Amino acid sequence: MSLLKDNWKYLAIATGLLLIGMLLGVIAGSSGEMSGSNSIVEQLEPLFQFYKPYQPFTVVFLFFKNLLTAGMAFLLSPLIFVPAAILLLNGYLLGMVGSIVANEVSLWAALASLAPHGIFEMPALVIAAAAGFRFGIAVLKKIKSKIGGTDYLVSYDFEKSLRLFVLSAILLFVAAIMETYVTPMFMGISPLPPQ
Repeated sequence: MSLLKDNWKYLAIATGLLLIGMLLGVIAGSSGEMSGSNSIVEQLEPLFQFYKPYQPFTVVFLFFKNLLTAGMAFLLSPLIFVPAAILLLNGYLLGMVGSIVANEVSLWAALASLAPHGIFEMPALVIAAAAGFRFGIAVLKKIKSKIGGTDYLVSYDFEKSLRLFVLSAILLFVAAIMETYVTPMFMGISPLPPQ
C-alpha cells in the first residue's frame, strides 16, 4: 500500500518505540516485582467492569477508549514526545501484562488474551503515532520556516497524516470487535445466555 510506503520512516520509528516499551514491560513482568496471586487481577480490575464479552456496548467502549489514545497521539503530535510516550507506555503495559500472565498462568493464556485483538490494535497504535510524528514534524518545520522568514506548507503532510489516522481508526474498530467476540472464545469464555 502506497500510504504505508510513503510513511515507512515514521512507521519504523513508531514500531521501534513500541518494541522497546514491550521489552521493558517483559523485563518488569519477569522480574517478580509485579507478580503475586492477585496482582494482575487487582491492577486490571477497574477495566473489567466495562468489559462484557459478546456485548455490542463493549465494542463501542473499547473502540472509543483506544480511539482516544490514538487521537491523543495524533492531535498532540506537535509535542513529539506525546506519541512517543503513548507507544512506550502501551508497549510496556502489553509486555508486562503478557509476561505476568505467561508466568502466573501459561504462555497460551497470555497469547489467547492478547493476540486475537492485539494483531489489529498494536499496528493501529503504531500507525496513529506515525501519523502524529509526520504531522508533528511538519508543524515544527512550519515554525522553523516562519522564524527563518520562509514558508513551509503543512497541508500535504496533514493530508497524509490524516489518511494514516483514518486507517488506524478502522483497525481499532476491527480490534474492538475481535476483543469483544473472538478473544473471549480463545480464553474459553462462553457467550452469555440471552437476557
